[in-house]
Amino acid sequence: MTEIDANLDASRTMVRLATSVTLASLAPTTGYPLATLATMATDFDGSPILLLSALSIHTRALTADSRCALLLTTPGKGDPLAHPRLTLVGNARKSADYAERGHWRARFLAQNPKAARYADFSDFDFWRVDLVSAHLNGGFARAADYAARALLVPNVPGLAEAEPALLAAINRDEAQAFAERAGAPGQGWRAIALDGAGLTLAAGDKRARLAFSAPALKVADIIAALRQNEL
Repeated sequence: MTEIDANLDASRTMVRLATSVTLASLAPTTGYPLATLATMATDFDGSPILLLSALSIHTRALTADSRCALLLTTPGKGDPLAHPRLTLVGNARKSADYAERGHWRARFLAQNPKAARYADFSDFDFWRVDLVSAHLNGGFARAADYAARALLVPNVPGLAEAEPALLAAINRDEAQAFAERAGAPGQGWRAIALDGAGLTLAAGDKRARLAFSAPALKVADIIAALRQNEL
């Protein structure tokens, strides 16, 4: 794997494991940058999905100007600048119809189940950030820039319909074994999301990620990878 490939893989993993982000928007009254905290999930292609309240200042900002940036960080000991961080740049949009909202809601709550307590309050809605570019700072002397098309992965036809049964099968028989392969300590791991690039698992607030050895183009590719442990 080349260094640029390693950086891209690290960036994709950071996106899939993120549950909260610093959301930067443009304040509607002043035009100055405004940084707030938001919870995050990912769509099948890796696009961020946010759950935002209409009462929040960042929602008013995005309604006035869709341009935004999301800062993802990784915790670690010592100098915080020695650890990777990723900035995603794009345009945020609210769900356009019932079907789209239902899809985003399902993805978001599978990855952030505690949000079910307030996700259906009348002032909350789901937003997706259509990415334009990304910038990785992987630590000292390690940086890379990507167009959205490089960071995102193709949607797998039929995965939305197949995912619930696949996750149920993994959680019945294989979730803990997959977590161990990901180097994730502890018990209680569950598979929470599949996509064309891999499997995401959770145990409480912890997350783990296993990537496929090759991108999946159809559901059969995902099933084969899971059965053959080609993760």
